[in-house]
Amino acid sequence: MSELLEGIRATWWVPRWHCGWFPWWLILIYVTANAVIWLSYEHIPFVLAKPERNQKHLFSDQKQSRQFVRFIRACGRGHLLDGVLVFVWPNYLVFALWHALTAWVSVRTSFSLHQLGNQLLSEQEREAVLDISETISAADADADEAELREIMNSLKLANETIERVFGE
Repeated sequence: MSELLEGIRATWWVPRWHCGWFPWWLILIYVTANAVIWLSYEHIPFVLAKPERNQKHLFSDQKQSRQFVRFIRACGRGHLLDGVLVFVWPNYLVFALWHALTAWVSVRTSFSLHQLGNQLLSEQEREAVLDISETISAADADADEAELREIMNSLKLANETIERVFGE
């Protein structure tokens, strides 16, 4: 137990910049990029929480919404830990536990988003999306005008479906 407490206090660990030679500009790029990524991840839930007027909210279920926010923030905070704090507070035990938690949240979110996709599209709409995908895959570079017109019509149908589901 005392080893675990020592690991949490970070007295065993060496800051990342002492584990080899890093020029100052490389550390600056690494830390700045990860800080920007972290801030972006923190900002995304606020954008998702406030849909534009007359637009359907992506998450009708609060539980799914909270799960997605936890996933986004866990990923962002992983960048904060591994890309910024590791240079000043190299606690690899805490970082490893955070990554294990992020992995668990990621799996739960993956299943939650699969359910969300099924809720958003009806069976007919899912079949239409698959048909469009197959049509595009089957079209080759030498397609004649009628085939291109059919592909364009399929894409228009897909766009209408997306607009109907998510609003403009």
